[in-house]
Amino acid sequence: MRRSSFPLRASRERGVVLFVALIVLVIMALTGLAMIRQSGTALSIAGNVGVRQNSLSAADLGTEAAISWWAPLRNGATLDTTDLSNGYFSDWGNADPNRRTGDPTRFDWSNANSRLVTTNDGTGNEVRFVIERLCLNPNASTTSPGQQCVQTVIKNGHDQSGTCDNYPKSCDEPLKVVQYRVSSRVVGPRNTVSYIQVMLTSAG
Repeated sequence: MRRSSFPLRASRERGVVLFVALIVLVIMALTGLAMIRQSGTALSIAGNVGVRQNSLSAADLGTEAAISWWAPLRNGATLDTTDLSNGYFSDWGNADPNRRTGDPTRFDWSNANSRLVTTNDGTGNEVRFVIERLCLNPNASTTSPGQQCVQTVIKNGHDQSGTCDNYPKSCDEPLKVVQYRVSSRVVGPRNTVSYIQVMLTSAG
C-alpha cells in the first residue's frame, strides 16, 4: 500500500503561510508604531513652534511698556539719571562686562536690574524689559565733558550738497539725537526664553 503525501504537503504549506502572515503582521505593527512616533514628533515640533511664536509676541508687550515709560521723558533731564526701579540705565554698561556686550542673554534680569511688566500675560509668559541710554558715563548729561554717546544725525532739511563738504563752516552742525536700546525678555511655558531688542531715538 502507498501512503499519500498530499496531507503532509498541505500541512507544510499551511505552516509556511502562517509564518509569512506573522512576519507581515509584525512588519505592519512596526510600521504603525513608526508612523505614530513620527506624527507625535511632528505635533511636538508644531507645539514648540507655537509656544515660541507666542513668547515672541509677548516680548512686544515688554517693548510697548518700555516705550510708554520712556517716551514722555525722552526730551528732559530725567533720563540723565539711572532709575533701576524702572529698569533704566543711563549708560551702556561700561562698568558691567555683561551689559557692555549688548547681548541680552548675559544681562542680569533680576528684580533689581529690570522692570517686571507681568508675571503672566494670560498664556503663561513672564515679561520684563531693560532700557539703556547708549552713553559712556552714567548719571551725567549727554553734553557733559567727557561724555560719549551713540548718536543719530537728523538731516532735517540741512544742505547735504557738496557745498557743505567743501566749506564745512558754511553749514550748521547737523542735529544729533542719542540712541536708546530696549531689551525685552519673556520666560514662558516649556522653559521657553525669548529676547528682542529695539533701538529708539529721542527725535520726534
